[in-house]
Amino acid sequence: MNTPTGREGATPRKSPQQRRAGILRALNEAMSDTPWKRLEIRQVMALEQASPATFYRHFPDLEAAILALAHDLAPDVPGHVLRVLRLIAAEGYPGARRALAAATTPTTERPDQ
Repeated sequence: MNTPTGREGATPRKSPQQRRAGILRALNEAMSDTPWKRLEIRQVMALEQASPATFYRHFPDLEAAILALAHDLAPDVPGHVLRVLRLIAAEGYPGARRALAAATTPTTERPDQ
């Protein structure tokens, strides 16, 4: 039987939305085992079982993916996570202020929702 990839026995391709969600799930999983400062794209993509090139089709860099993850998880962000984001922002981590803003902006106020 042929799959959407046209190859016998190949894994069906994921839609762009499924792939993006998979990357963010893998990122979330990687962040549970590895400090964010040590994360590598290839580590995340190994969990997603895709190449680093696939990552770059969805995100320009790891920071953008972390921000997207923070944005997607915002409705479920507990208070202690917000405190950590505030501490990271205070240390001057590029993008932490945006992550904090995304985590504290109600879903109804987000332009992409």
